[in-house]
Amino acid sequence: MCIRDSTITSPISGTILSLYIQEGGTASMGTIAVIGNTENFIAEAFSDEIDVVNIKKGQDALLTFDALPHKEVKGTVEYIGNSTTAVSGIQAYKIKIKIDDSSIVLKDGLSVNVDITTQMKNNVLAVPIESAFYHDGKYYVDVVQSDNTIQRKEVETGISSDDYTEIISGLSEGDTILRVPYNSVFTEVKGIKGMPGGK
Repeated sequence: MCIRDSTITSPISGTILSLYIQEGGTASMGTIAVIGNTENFIAEAFSDEIDVVNIKKGQDALLTFDALPHKEVKGTVEYIGNSTTAVSGIQAYKIKIKIDDSSIVLKDGLSVNVDITTQMKNNVLAVPIESAFYHDGKYYVDVVQSDNTIQRKEVETGISSDDYTEIISGLSEGDTILRVPYNSVFTEVKGIKGMPGGK
């Protein structure tokens, strides 16, 4: 039996992203096209078990694309997987982020990097993340004294970002510390406003 001049109608509105048959071709069982909504993109990312416990629906996310250098796009966490998926041999949880800016021109399949803000604190005391080191269940920072000697001080830490660690107690603003323990590079401790925590 041969059927000619037939029309195939999509059950949803959208844009054809992939088409697996051409006019005049032979159709068979299976997918002939993929339809998508290009006005409401969803970015998919993966998180390990350490970070996923801090990720919640509705949290802000910042997305960057390899194809769009110097362009940052805001998004919102919309979905957090309940089970793991193997990604490059590592078990991780799928995260879906709704892209808030519908005016940006995106393509299906673009590579994306995602930073998720899991906590936010204002007016905190913070040091470079490499300055606070862990030993025997405690955190320490090397502080430079007025006579240029080094005193190792125990500190209580709070939230961390990729670059800074919050210091709850043990240091004062204006203290001079070693940026890296036992290194000659000195860093002045300063109060950081609006420090985001997590990734």
